[in-house]
Amino acid sequence: MNLLWERQTIDNALKDYARRLNATPEDKFSATPPSGGWSYAEVYAHILKTSIGITGAIDQCNRKELPPSKKGLSPIGIFMLGFERFPPFKVKQPEEIGEQFSVGKISRHEAAALLKTLQKELDHIAADLASAEPQYRFSHPRMGMLNAQQWYKFIRIHTLHHLKQLDGIERELMIRSLPKSKGQAKRSTTTKQL
Repeated sequence: MNLLWERQTIDNALKDYARRLNATPEDKFSATPPSGGWSYAEVYAHILKTSIGITGAIDQCNRKELPPSKKGLSPIGIFMLGFERFPPFKVKQPEEIGEQFSVGKISRHEAAALLKTLQKELDHIAADLASAEPQYRFSHPRMGMLNAQQWYKFIRIHTLHHLKQLDGIERELMIRSLPKSKGQAKRSTTTKQL
């Protein structure tokens, strides 16, 4: 795994989230799209709170706070990490995750604060990722047992997945007011530079 590429891709995605956040008025940020589904505010709450929670799982793996495990990924986990995308069918957020990282509408100010927190947490875990031992794993209810590097990769996949969701919300609410930035995160799988 190329951890530098993973981090650059995550950072570019988070810059895209920040750019969109700054370009979206509060009323549009919290507006539910006409077709239903999550608002911008709910997507931001979900992706940021979940990613911050994942950094906690990574930290526990890095610090060997969990018993070693030979258990691996579930079929969904193998698909998602192997193909680097969500399955072609809807995967509902597990209830136990929903309870811990509840989706609710947050303000733009709260989203900006969560973005900063996530960046700090990513910085905190980055130093130990390269030496993380793969037998230390933390369970995901749908994906199985993931080690620190697999969780890190999932942050990237999950973050990019929800950028696509924001594209759909933008189209419905017609809130795109800034051109795409040069460094905007690529949503397709790209060739990793080694």
